[in-house]
Amino acid sequence: MLGIVPAAGRGSRIQPLGFSKELLPVGSRIDGQTERPCAVSEYLVRRMVRAGVDKICFIIGSGKSDILEYYAAGYGEAAALFVVQPIPVGLCDAIFRAAPLVASDEVVLVGLPDTIWFPEDGFCHLPDDQLSFLLFPVDRPEFFDAVVVDDHERVIEIQVKQQDAATNWVWGAFKMPGQILHQLAALWRERECRDEYIGTLVNAYLAAGGQASGIKAGSAYVDVGTFNGYRTALRLLEDGAAPVHHQPAAGVETAPNHFLGNYPLIKWRKFAEAIPADLTGKTVLDIGCNAGFYSIEMKRRGAARVLGIDFDEAYLAQARFAAEIADCEIEFQKLSVYDVGALSETFDVVLFMGVLYHLRHPLLALDLIREHVAGDLMIFQSMQRGSTDLPEMEENYHFWTHDLFDRPEFPKLHFIEHRYADDPTNWWIPNRACTEAMLRSAGFEIVLHPEQEVYFCRAAGGAASGGPVYPSKGQRHD
Repeated sequence: MLGIVPAAGRGSRIQPLGFSKELLPVGSRIDGQTERPCAVSEYLVRRMVRAGVDKICFIIGSGKSDILEYYAAGYGEAAALFVVQPIPVGLCDAIFRAAPLVASDEVVLVGLPDTIWFPEDGFCHLPDDQLSFLLFPVDRPEFFDAVVVDDHERVIEIQVKQQDAATNWVWGAFKMPGQILHQLAALWRERECRDEYIGTLVNAYLAAGGQASGIKAGSAYVDVGTFNGYRTALRLLEDGAAPVHHQPAAGVETAPNHFLGNYPLIKWRKFAEAIPADLTGKTVLDIGCNAGFYSIEMKRRGAARVLGIDFDEAYLAQARFAAEIADCEIEFQKLSVYDVGALSETFDVVLFMGVLYHLRHPLLALDLIREHVAGDLMIFQSMQRGSTDLPEMEENYHFWTHDLFDRPEFPKLHFIEHRYADDPTNWWIPNRACTEAMLRSAGFEIVLHPEQEVYFCRAAGGAASGGPVYPSKGQRHD
């Protein structure tokens, strides 16, 4: 696996420094027992090595021998290669200068050495067998390359520094097989090498029938090529958005090695704007609150009362601690989703996030939520696998209809007998059609679908079955 680091740029926005901008110290690293300054490019290189890169090709200018000296011994287990770009004439020219070193079956990672982004395992979210971009949400997409994707994460267009960008998701790094790198290089030469930005070349690649995916797995992205960006990067590291070596206690990540990265922050940023910014006076129930992330976010938006419930005391202990650190007044209670009727009240907003696939009886849970606690809005999320297409379903089918069930888009709830993702509590994983059908069946109307796995629902009519079926628990004495 090869990483390409284009480092031949002049860095005119932040010079004069007396050295290459890619070696600008930002934060620190531990070298044995000694804390040393960390060059900004090390953040990218470290992420590449973490993703499995064993060779890193630095594209340097003729006056950037300091980069060669800095990385001459390689980085970690990765060897360093150096290619010269005599004149810095654009990213495409820089990247394709490494093409002679790339085998067709080799995976290639590309990033920008004057950026810092999270999560650190971002490259691991990208597939190896296609051109794929790691996307990050930013406030000013017109300063970057905004990537427009469809509901299936396929790239529709890259808008290069466009004032009226259609999305605030921009690419920060990308991955592809060597074969596609060579295809892009050939297309670039066919276009007389006039593409300076990778975005315009990829648009031509898509127009010619190529495909690319955009993965919204990034949580934070900073361009350190300006003094404002440099200050922002320092704040990002100091505030604990990254697992650095010296953080304030309140910024410590509770699961820095989580395989999904900084989760659920990554997920939250994909749909947070769809939730009203002002929840003043509203009551919120967070079912399966885990360590309280969503409960805290609701309280920060002014909710009058937030109740988080979970069946696991360890999660509840974390949630109480997090709420205390965040200075948020939130109630937490040990309670199963199957017992929400015992609350004897409805809530303006019900959060049911990341719980369904952990339940032995998922449809019963939805029925109970609709019957007892969903007063208006339910925000729902479930892991989904299988087809994301939605079939046109008829009201009824003949008994001898068989082929219907072989269609990938037919509503399916996949059963996991043993483990999935090494988790014995992953029982049922729906495809998209099944998720939406179950919500409707339980009496919810889907009003918004802001993210691939997230649904905003209104409590509509009663459940299609007439309501939940209650198991007998014997006589209860209060």
